Amino acid sequence: RASALSILTVGRLIPQKFQVCLIEAVARLDATLTVIGDGILRESLERLVDELQIRQKVRFIRAVPHQEIARYYAAADVFAMATHYEGFCIPVLEAMSAGLPVVVSKIPPLMEIVGDTGQLVDNDPEAFTFALQRLIDDSSLRNKMGMMARQRAATLDGSVMEQREAQLYQALMKTTEESPNDVH
Repeated sequence: RASALSILTVGRLIPQKFQVCLIEAVARLDATLTVIGDGILRESLERLVDELQIRQKVRFIRAVPHQEIARYYAAADVFAMATHYEGFCIPVLEAMSAGLPVVVSKIPPLMEIVGDTGQLVDNDPEAFTFALQRLIDDSSLRNKMGMMARQRAATLDGSVMEQREAQLYQALMKTTEESPNDVH
């Protein structure tokens, strides 16, 4: 292959997120990592990159205007996110919508968002290294996962989610109306 695999991660540089894990994983791979985000851990993450002597592999970008973020997803080969806990996690959905294969920590709600379209891995550098190496070695797997991710993201589209939420509320209200005597 002409160039190293391009890995993207997006998120604040804070303890909840676990960018150390991705940086340590990339140190062992023929890959580059672009980290979009800023936060209190920025200096320590930059020091880690220097200690591992992988400055040529890791690029930090503090912030990207919202209208430009799509360019970064389009330029990447893979999206990865190591994190200790998450809310809904828009970057994973954006990456999936862009047709990127995703490798993420095996935690809720990422498991529900990604489903069987990406690689859900243990929250450690070895697991990420192994999963990312599989994608480096197998471009057809990358393409297949990217297509599956895009299809799944379409089903998780906001309007679909709003519709499901409305149906859920209607079902809950109906249940409450049917059994008013059971409410204590």
